[in-house]
Parts: sequence; structure tokens; C-alpha cells
Amino acid sequence: MGNSKGRTSVGLMVLVVVVVAVGNWEVKMAGATLSAAQCKEERRIGLNECKPVLYGKLPSPSCCERVRVTHVECVCPQVTPKLAALIDLNRAFRLIEVAVGNWEVKMAGATLSAAQCKEERRIGLNECKHVLYGKLPSLSCCERLRVTHVDCVCPLFTPNLAALIDLNHTIRLIEGCGRRIPRHFKCGSN
Repeated sequence: MGNSKGRTSVGLMVLVVVVVAVGNWEVKMAGATLSAAQCKEERRIGLNECKPVLYGKLPSPSCCERVRVTHVECVCPQVTPKLAALIDLNRAFRLIEVAVGNWEVKMAGATLSAAQCKEERRIGLNECKHVLYGKLPSLSCCERLRVTHVDCVCPLFTPNLAALIDLNHTIRLIEGCGRRIPRHFKCGSN
């Protein structure tokens, strides 16, 4: 029984790797590699979020989000040829289509209310507060940077605030967390 549970949890991680590798996201790694403990924690969270997938259910929005922010280097070492043979690739690709489809609909159709934006900013500030003191972003801060809605944050950037921060350094930190920023992107208020 324990062996079956191990195969199942590692099977889920294989699915995560397939989703990240085949998905439409540009996976950028942070400058520092993750420790073994951080990778173990990331796999544990991913397994908890996506456990219903193992029982034939469709991935939840939180599972899809977890798949998008999981670091590939934490999952790939778990994949062996023997384990890969246990995965139903047709089902995995169908799940990828569902996960990508749900994400595109969510991003295109949903605008957040003022209260939701305020809450998102509060959570982001709490998760990334240490960056203001010159430290590198934590895993939770990077995850928050990847999922934060630009519409909620950009209005806060006034010309006065932009003059106080090193924008190039800020962009490098955000991109180091895996969120791509287009060239000549304008964010802020007048």
C-alpha cells in the first residue's frame, strides 16, 4: 500500500512536469537554486493542491495555479523511466488542455473589484516586505509576484514612487521570479 501511494504522488509530479514543459508559459528560474527543503515543500504543496487529479477529477483552479508556479528543477529528479511508464499520457495531455484553457479564460474574462485588488496588494506586501530591505524574494514572494494582477498594482506607481526605486533592479527581481515583463511596458499613473 505504501508503495502505491509513493507511485501515485510521484505520478502527480510527472504530470506537473508535463504540464509545465508543454504549457504555454515561459519558465524562468530565480537566480539562486532552491534548497532540497524548499523543493520538498514545493512538491508537498503541489501534491496537496492536485490530489483530486489522481482520483480522476479535473484539476481545480488552485491546482492549475500551483502547476504554473512549480519549479521544474524540483520535480524532474523524481521522474524515472519506470515512473513515466505508469502515466497515462493521453489523460495527461487532456488535463494540460483543461488547465491551459481555464487559465486563459480566467485571465481574459475576470476583472477584480476594488476590494479584491486591495486584498491582493495587502497579501503581496506581506509576502514581499523583506525585499524592501534589500533581501532576495522568498518562494512565497515569487509566487505572489507571478500571480498578482497588473491592474491592481500599476495604479500605485506614481512618478514620485518610480523616482525612488531602481526600476531595472525591480524588473530583474520580478523576472527572476518567473514573471515576464514585456520591453517598454508602461506601469503607473500620471
